[in-house]
Amino acid sequence: MRFRTFNQAGDRDVIFVMGWGNRWDHGSVRWLIDELTDAGYRVHAAELPTRLRDFRADWVEPVAEYARDLEEFAMLSHSAGGLVATTIDGAKTHVYLSPFWGFPPSYPDWLLDVVGRIPTTMPFIPSGFDDPALLGEHAGTDRLQDTPSWLSPAFVRETRDAQSRLLPANVNLAAIARARSSAAGKAETEEGEDATATPTDLPSPHWSVEDDAVVFCSLSDEVVSLNAIGARVNADSVVLYEGGHELFASTSREQHVPTLLAALEEGDDALR
Repeated sequence: MRFRTFNQAGDRDVIFVMGWGNRWDHGSVRWLIDELTDAGYRVHAAELPTRLRDFRADWVEPVAEYARDLEEFAMLSHSAGGLVATTIDGAKTHVYLSPFWGFPPSYPDWLLDVVGRIPTTMPFIPSGFDDPALLGEHAGTDRLQDTPSWLSPAFVRETRDAQSRLLPANVNLAAIARARSSAAGKAETEEGEDATATPTDLPSPHWSVEDDAVVFCSLSDEVVSLNAIGARVNADSVVLYEGGHELFASTSREQHVPTLLAALEEGDDALR
């Protein structure tokens, strides 16, 4: 994974975990970075490797290690970067741009199940990134050229596993922990009772979207699952924009800059 810092003289830090195939020298991405640096941010941009073998080793751990060296920071993420960002601790605010919390309907579950069981990292599944309209009016040809045309079964398998560990909105983890403790205690006193047979079981590890997070997305997005976004954040934490998958490549991007900057500072209070 590559990192680059923009505006070393900035007075506050933001980690920007970009999406799969994004590069900081793409015109639309650099436009967003420039908006952040003009607002006084020191931007730590992270480029995800497009060849994924292990979600945690390849994507999560490099970002987590980098974040540990920052005293205070906001977290901004886009698409696949938004899946990574849910696992990173320590950010004071979280802003997600079209997060990849689920595959779009064009990739049915049965097909993903079959593909994910193929034991190879060789890319041979069409990625579908062949139309700039999917991304936005300002997505340049360099964006399409730098995005792989193929996905691997390992990519499908690892990202779907990570998505399955992302909890729905409004899950009360403290209540679940209390219920688990109560169930375990009851099992000790009732011989033969199965302590694991409880509806409070959760995948381990698991993560959730922060209560104060803000999500920007488009109802025209064909790259990620809108249902997956709706299942993990409340409607009043979502900002809709006109355009494709990338806010920073959309024709409406200018009008959303003030809200994005406010959300990085204040979290979802910026929408109240």
